Amino acid sequence: MAAGLRDIVDYLNSCKETVELAPLRQLLLATEISRQDISSHIRFLPDTYSRNLVTSSKWFELLVLCWHAGHKSQIHDHAGSGCAFKIISGAATEVKCELTGRVSEKVKLVRPVSLNTYPVGSVCASRSEDIHKIVNGGDGDLITVHIYSPPLNMNTYKFDPAEQAALAKFVPSSVTA
Repeated sequence: MAAGLRDIVDYLNSCKETVELAPLRQLLLATEISRQDISSHIRFLPDTYSRNLVTSSKWFELLVLCWHAGHKSQIHDHAGSGCAFKIISGAATEVKCELTGRVSEKVKLVRPVSLNTYPVGSVCASRSEDIHKIVNGGDGDLITVHIYSPPLNMNTYKFDPAEQAALAKFVPSSVTA
């Protein structure tokens, strides 16, 4: 295992409880991780992004996510899990959302409130209650390293159809689909 990844795994394996978000973010910011460091965990799927487990315990989950152009997550929160991830290759677009108070087919509806694109080397951190969608809106592949503590739980959401005007003005159609 490459040095940067080994340092992260060693730190996580030393944890005896759920790790707060700030140390996870700092760990990823301070650690150099190359594509070669994680090469044995890089696996793409043709139709959706792939989640490739590096290691886990009852306190954390470390994954390499691989996204071809156009791949995107569902709109989700982390339902009790903090998440920090680092961009290794490509650029990730994050759409942060908020609840509208409406429900459709038992799914809570959201509206976008911000859109950020993160280049290589950036670290993004999300609290348990943050609602967002991650998209590879670029032409090339996107590779990210994610740490969840505790291991990921999530709720999913949908964009509120009543917010279509705001969506069209605020978020590119490649992100909303």
